[in-house]
Amino acid sequence: MILHGIEVLVSLDEAKLEGRLENFRSFGWSISDICTVVQTLPYCLTSSEVKIRRRLEFFMMELGYESSYLASRPPLLKLSLDKRIMPRNEIFKLLKENQLITRKLSLYTVVKHTELQFLERYVLPFREKMPEVYDLYMKTRS
Repeated sequence: MILHGIEVLVSLDEAKLEGRLENFRSFGWSISDICTVVQTLPYCLTSSEVKIRRRLEFFMMELGYESSYLASRPPLLKLSLDKRIMPRNEIFKLLKENQLITRKLSLYTVVKHTELQFLERYVLPFREKMPEVYDLYMKTRS
């Protein structure tokens, strides 16, 4: 990861780097949590300040995740919010609300699967019991 970290640092000027780090601090992230996420996935700093802020707002303000949770799962800060995380979150919420998921799962578990795995595990098995799950999935894919 050191080489990736160096590559990221070289690609950002000091002002851009400081702006991205300030985004994390403005959401109450500790230096320790920022270091954890950057050490694990330095490319999280290559997203624009707007994208970082939007992801942090979604995860921390809307879903209530803590910075330590996100720091230990850095792919959440790099995956597409519009194309992957939010659509899958809607499916996940619908399945939980209708008690179709009985084991304890997190959103992270749901979003880390490939598209095919997600479809096979969280959409197709419930198609007959709850056709709106499939319809919602298809609507979010377009």
